Amino acid sequence: MPARRADGSPVDLPAVAFLTLEGDFNLDGVIDAADWNTFRSAFGFDAGALGAAVAYRTGDVNFDGRIDRFDFARFKDAFNAANGVGSFEAMLAGVPEPGSIVLLMIAGASLAGVRGRNDA
Repeated sequence: MPARRADGSPVDLPAVAFLTLEGDFNLDGVIDAADWNTFRSAFGFDAGALGAAVAYRTGDVNFDGRIDRFDFARFKDAFNAANGVGSFEAMLAGVPEPGSIVLLMIAGASLAGVRGRNDA
């Protein structure tokens, strides 16, 4: 049950009619990497001042005013339910982090420089 941050008192869930799947933040009818990017970019955000619909589209799946680990668990479950068991993990494994790409580029440039010196 969601609780108010100020005093911890319980808050009733808002009456929100969903025309889409739980976890489909961009409302395109599928739960995919675009929804994950929306959630990931808002993780840790305090959505308490937003209206229920805006907070949900930002990633507040459980309407407690925070985009946190509880929302993550529900999103991950919804993603796997919609796309198959293990699909969330497969999506993460298939997309290299930007830092990894930069490291690969530096390594490639370094190897090209070493190879060029050995050819002379």
